[in-house]
Amino acid sequence: MRTVLAATSLLLSATPAFAHEVGFGIGFADELWSTDPWLLVPLYAAAILFLVGTWRLWRRAGSGRGIRYWQAACFWTGWSVIAIALLSPLHWLSERMLTAHMVEHEFLMVAAAPLLVLSRPPRLFFGPYR
Repeated sequence: MRTVLAATSLLLSATPAFAHEVGFGIGFADELWSTDPWLLVPLYAAAILFLVGTWRLWRRAGSGRGIRYWQAACFWTGWSVIAIALLSPLHWLSERMLTAHMVEHEFLMVAAAPLLVLSRPPRLFFGPYR
């Protein structure tokens, strides 16, 4: 009998546990778009490295040489998919719903990753521009 009473008291005193702060209070709309520096800094650093690398390469080798236009388009499309997946309300929703979380994963794995691989950005990030 004591065991049943102890278990019942534990069940009644339990509160919901959330992995992230959940709420729909003041500032709800401000929470939807992510401004987390751990997401923004690497995303924009990659964009700047690619932009500067493309500009330097095309200035020396000629426009469209070394990296083709379609490769640059693949990078910017992949970069945009990552930005949409990680900065938009989809990311906020993915912290609360498994379905949205898996949609975010699919954006990153099925769309962004192959586009970035096709663009071959390390060639511009770290390649010789002499």
